[in-house]
Amino acid sequence: VEKVRGIKKLEATLIDRMVSIIDSDYDCIGIAGSDSLEGVKRLTDKINSMGLTNNYVFSEIGPIIASHVGSGSYGLIYKMKHK
Repeated sequence: VEKVRGIKKLEATLIDRMVSIIDSDYDCIGIAGSDSLEGVKRLTDKINSMGLTNNYVFSEIGPIIASHVGSGSYGLIYKMKHK
């Protein structure tokens, strides 16, 4: 969809896109990573500083996905409320 350069810009873009979609209509936010504890911690701190949630699901990216995206990858997942 868009090429983003730099970790800070990437994390800001991930969070901005998530916020523009979920508004206040979500159950929880998930953060998944592949050998990337530092990245997961940064995303968690940024989301907490925005006051979005304390309801997280943390997950490790499975080996099949990790073999494609590489070690050190991480991302956001969110679950919308059922309407």
